[in-house]
Amino acid sequence: MTLSNSLISLQQTDQQLLEKKQTFVTLQNEIQSQGGLIKLREQCEKQKQQELEAKLEVARLQSELNSLKSKVSEIEQRLYGGSITNVKELNAIEIEYSSMRRNLAQVEESIPSNEKIAAEANEKFSEFSKRLKDTEEDWKLRLVKIHGQAKAIMDEYNNMLLERKKEQSNISKEFLDHYNRISKSNPGSAIVKVDRGVCQGCLVKLPMSESNKIRLAEKPIIGSCCNRLLIFSK
Repeated sequence: MTLSNSLISLQQTDQQLLEKKQTFVTLQNEIQSQGGLIKLREQCEKQKQQELEAKLEVARLQSELNSLKSKVSEIEQRLYGGSITNVKELNAIEIEYSSMRRNLAQVEESIPSNEKIAAEANEKFSEFSKRLKDTEEDWKLRLVKIHGQAKAIMDEYNNMLLERKKEQSNISKEFLDHYNRISKSNPGSAIVKVDRGVCQGCLVKLPMSESNKIRLAEKPIIGSCCNRLLIFSK
């Protein structure tokens, strides 16, 4: 196998290793999120808390409503009972009465909207609770499958590392070091072809002299355009 072919084979192996690693990380992230269970539990708790807060507000408003009704009734007795004859005092009571009636109306209007919020929160809580229960059952089966997939991927990954070690043995230290260095910033394209004088890594047209040098070379050439290892496209 030529040096160019060995480098291309190594690059393909590295690309596969990267894909295996990314798949493994995706599986690990799914395990950490418990397949969406954590988010669902948070949503359930949020709706339960919202329902509780709305119910507490309804209870507070209901208590305030009863208190206002009692005060309005007392003021009405004073206002229409005939015991107060002083005009100034009557005017003051009428102002207080009007204020109480406005407050009473506002509280009465607020209760239905908060009851609606509580009902909607309860409905969403029931919906999320059902989804949570279903997801928990699905997750038990999914988790077993994920662990199996993760183990299979790690076995493949470790076998590919051994294969990579063999491939490295066919490449000189000079080219291997340069390949590893370029791969860090350009994974999957440390060694690329030159097609019609254009580097397929950075898509820059090379000088004719450099393009001819690459065409005639038996080994990859370090490109002046992007420092990649360049080979001629046959």
